[in-house]
Amino acid sequence: MYSPLLETILTLRIFIRRLTGNSIRKIHKNTFGHMGKLRKLKLSYNPITSIQDGAFSGLSTLRDLELRDCALKELRNGMFRNLVALETLRLDNNHIKHIDMETFDSLHKLRILSISSNRLTNLRSRWFMKLKSLRDLYLGSNHLREIDIELNLPSLEFLNVENNKIDSISETAFSNTSILTSLIMENNPLSKVGEIHFRALRNLKTAYFTEFAMCLWVPQAELCHPPGDGISSVHNLLQSEFLRVFVWIIAVMACFGNLLVLIGRMLFREPNRVHSFYIKNLAFSDFLMGVYLFIIAAHDVLFRGEYIRHEFRWRHSLSCAAAGIIATISSEASVFTLTVITTDRFISIMYPLSTKKRTITKAWTLMCLTWSAAFMIAIYPLTQPDSFASIFYGSNGVCLPLHLHKPYIKGWEYSALIFCTINSLAFAFIAYAYVSMFLSITDSRLNLRSTQQLQDRAIAKRFAFIVGTDFMCWMPIAGVKIVALLGFPINETLYAWVAVILLPVNSALNPVLYTLTTRLFKLQLARYFWGLKPFRFRARRSSKKTMATTLTEQANFGSRLASIKLHGKHAQLQVIDRDQLNRKLREQFV
Repeated sequence: MYSPLLETILTLRIFIRRLTGNSIRKIHKNTFGHMGKLRKLKLSYNPITSIQDGAFSGLSTLRDLELRDCALKELRNGMFRNLVALETLRLDNNHIKHIDMETFDSLHKLRILSISSNRLTNLRSRWFMKLKSLRDLYLGSNHLREIDIELNLPSLEFLNVENNKIDSISETAFSNTSILTSLIMENNPLSKVGEIHFRALRNLKTAYFTEFAMCLWVPQAELCHPPGDGISSVHNLLQSEFLRVFVWIIAVMACFGNLLVLIGRMLFREPNRVHSFYIKNLAFSDFLMGVYLFIIAAHDVLFRGEYIRHEFRWRHSLSCAAAGIIATISSEASVFTLTVITTDRFISIMYPLSTKKRTITKAWTLMCLTWSAAFMIAIYPLTQPDSFASIFYGSNGVCLPLHLHKPYIKGWEYSALIFCTINSLAFAFIAYAYVSMFLSITDSRLNLRSTQQLQDRAIAKRFAFIVGTDFMCWMPIAGVKIVALLGFPINETLYAWVAVILLPVNSALNPVLYTLTTRLFKLQLARYFWGLKPFRFRARRSSKKTMATTLTEQANFGSRLASIKLHGKHAQLQVIDRDQLNRKLREQFV
């Protein structure tokens, strides 16, 4: 006589049969004919390649059949015959390429059908004709290119077709699936799909797409994923409040700061015209970045609260393309100009006796070549539509061709060439040049240097700070781009920081580094406030070997200035014109 516990164990063994992880290769006819009370049959993780017609005969009470991770290549008519009570059929991770038309005809009570991770290339409406009770259908990770049939599944509530290559959908595909509540279509191009294809899904509650812009197709859905791409969201071009405020701040700083540099250097007479000319070009390139930021910020305000309605039109517009071109010209012109300036400084300091002279004519020639190269780099994708994606600059809401979320978009090689190769090589040279210059300056004696060499030394120091900030802004961009090309997913927050913050912030910092903290700016500021103080003392050490201290006192005798120079034990009193002093200080300006 069986105990209650033993009876329960025997009953469970009858109801559930686990044959997973064996070496079963073929299932013959009537293999399970003696297991009439079986409820669940698990045959997963076996190298099964063949299931004969009638193999599951006698399993009239079977409700759950698992054939996952096997080696099935096709499903034949009669394979699941007599499984009249079957409710769940799982065929994931096989190699199924072909399904006969009447394979599922006897499965009238089937509620869950999973054929994910196989090799299906198309769907047939005949497969699902008799599945009137089907509730969940999993077709993800196949090779489907379109849904060109009408899914006549009146009980369907859940459909998963993610990770396919679906490009188009029939307008009647969902006409008889009106109670569908969940739709997963992530990682499909869907380039020929629109709102009209989903109008029949009146009860849709959740939808998952690759891009948040696709949520425009299902306004009836209560939840649509993704809500944004890190930069933009369904509601706003710039997703976070921080991004919206930051863009305005950097735009104002970049435009105002660089405009101040341009005006100031045009008004002031400077002894080093070539150097000043290069700085003006650098300031103008950074000014363009401010213009670009104003364009993005203005459109963010224009689309506020309903960006998704304008998203497609904006990304495909000439305005977005123009903004992307301006940003690319600005960034590349800045990189090239810094390279030219570094080369000029490198030659002046490393080869001070060179017979080659720095002339304004040569500077004009170099800058014309620089701007021409930057313009050609930016405009080239628009001249080759067959080689680049139609929205090379419109792959994101801020119109930058970084392509971090779609690293292998058509024309990705060109984007990688710009942001990884060209810029990295330029900064590698700049780093080498400045290290060499600083080593040369450190090893040399200051008292043997000419006035021009001392000016070059000061310029090299100042530009080291500029190049350092450029490295901090540009090298992470190249690094993130390489990581994206290697196939690693880029965090949405990092994506926003790189595209909206890291790239343009350097344009706002450069005016501070190369003008607003220089001697000329301080001198002009001192001249402006000169008459506000009754007297002023200045002390400085003129060299490493002499203890020469200059005390300057302003007296109340008009434009004359008294200067006392102490050299060791000897003292000398000089009275010079203020204009003469200003001229000498300007000659020392860098």
